[in-house]
Amino acid sequence: MLITVFTPTYNRAETLRRTFESLCAQSFQDFEWLVVDDGSTDHTSEQIAEFKKCAQFPIEYHLKENGGKHTAYNSALTLAKGRLFFTVDSDDWLPEHSLELISQKADELLSDSRLGGIVALKELPDGKIISRSYPKNLHRSTLQDLERAGLGGERSLVFKTAVAAQYPFPVICGERFMTECVVYDKIAMAYEFLTSNDVLTTCEYQECGLSSNPRKLMALNPGGYKIYFRNRIDQASGMKERLNYIVRYLIFKRLTSPKKQVDDYHGRWNFICRLLSPAGILAAQSYKNLS
Repeated sequence: MLITVFTPTYNRAETLRRTFESLCAQSFQDFEWLVVDDGSTDHTSEQIAEFKKCAQFPIEYHLKENGGKHTAYNSALTLAKGRLFFTVDSDDWLPEHSLELISQKADELLSDSRLGGIVALKELPDGKIISRSYPKNLHRSTLQDLERAGLGGERSLVFKTAVAAQYPFPVICGERFMTECVVYDKIAMAYEFLTSNDVLTTCEYQECGLSSNPRKLMALNPGGYKIYFRNRIDQASGMKERLNYIVRYLIFKRLTSPKKQVDDYHGRWNFICRLLSPAGILAAQSYKNLS
């Protein structure tokens, strides 16, 4: 099997049909649909059972205790049968030729050990592309270089399953969200990606979605953000950017309980972390009432 299409879901039974119907319409059919249900309390399981009756492709459904999308992702990597791993959220869907476009790049991707995946475009339901397109002469790049060139942002990402499996999300007790960059940054440091101006995903932002109140999300999940900003300190492209990451790291270091056992930063910029520690303590106050 070439592609695992992974959908994490939590109480999204009403939008899953749209995702399912877009998979049924795909021009390429060598794939499985792996749905990891993160403890839904609606009728998701019944919806999936209905889909299985008429699907022309295998559907694997796995129910787990609620722990957040990142824990569903970890579970999916242990279950995936495809050689390529493509995450499609439960309120997203795929254009008709999405999986075929991925398959056309599979031989090059799978034959080159320096490549970790494909980075392509997303669109809104009205057809507007999210973020900037890539230069026509750009065939491959690291995710870090794309970000530094102003070509980061919301993207469709397809990983080699074997590569993604090397980089599971850390799991912090009591936290149900972790930014994808915690994992993507590690992969970006080890692999290049094929760049593509193909649109692989159509997405619709939900008003009540996780991104609707980012400061509260960060305050409720400080350990994950401590990890994210800690890792970014050494990856910064300049001192101004590095200082920004250090202050943010210090904020979430302050907000993270020692019981969560999230390692502190001990890199070459540790002396600046110590110097700026009072600024981090003061800035952390603005988040405390949000948690």
